[in-house]
Amino acid sequence: MPVPVERGVIVVIEHDGRYLLLKRRAKHSIGKWECPAGKLEEGELPEHAAYRELDEEIGLRGCDMGAALTPIGTIYTPSISDPTYTGPFKMWNTQFYWTKVRRIGQIHIGEPDIHSEMGWASHEECLRAGTELTYMTRTALEFLEAYKTDLSN
Repeated sequence: MPVPVERGVIVVIEHDGRYLLLKRRAKHSIGKWECPAGKLEEGELPEHAAYRELDEEIGLRGCDMGAALTPIGTIYTPSISDPTYTGPFKMWNTQFYWTKVRRIGQIHIGEPDIHSEMGWASHEECLRAGTELTYMTRTALEFLEAYKTDLSN
């Protein structure tokens, strides 16, 4: 029997050298920090899902960002990479986006049942946080730093 595959998106928002993080309060990874992320809806394109998640999770609309989303790549992870996940085994196929915004405008926690806090952290602060980040966010930030290093070479 084939392993089910969920499709998702994660968006790293960078502003003045810091990344936007949300602290989880629901389902899995409770107490850990993550970038805005979520599942694709039926028939939805990954880029549309990324913009929808930004609107739902932090009230940020594409027209407010002053920057486009840059697709960086796809991250494949098994559900068991999150030790707090208790559902059936599945694979995640997650499209990873990055945006370096010039202005941020008014943002807020749009899903208070899922997130309890919002904050900004530099890459170094994220590294020090270590296990305080969700697996997917830690992976995305490592991926992004490698991407930025390649751009500068």
